[in-house]
Amino acid sequence: QVSDSNVKDKEFSGEVTYKANYQLPNIPQADERYKITLENTSASARIAINGKQVATVGITPMEAIIKGSDLKQDGIIEITVANTSGNEIVAKKDYFASLQKEIVGPYHVKSIIFEQIAPQIKFGTVKISKLKQGEQL
Repeated sequence: QVSDSNVKDKEFSGEVTYKANYQLPNIPQADERYKITLENTSASARIAINGKQVATVGITPMEAIIKGSDLKQDGIIEITVANTSGNEIVAKKDYFASLQKEIVGPYHVKSIIFEQIAPQIKFGTVKISKLKQGEQL
């Protein structure tokens, strides 16, 4: 399990990619569906299996359904989580003060408020589970 405690910089904005090996109990069949669950993950995330992007998620619950044909019995899953540049701006309290007054408008003030309440970048456990026939998210 990868920990988000490695991302300590409160001014960080951008993407963090973490990779893990996975192994399923059986060989996935092309007509099967699998659910990927990203627990305790904030912001948006791209999911790649063995180098192929298979899903993008951005709202709770952080789950995606993929085809069995996108999986092998074992392989590498990559999760890339991202936050906005606003995180860096919020951390630098005098950021807008350094800009020309004509550039800063009402949108900028509202974006600061949004970023202050938005969750910091974080990621947790990834689960891959086979869906039962007809099961949905």
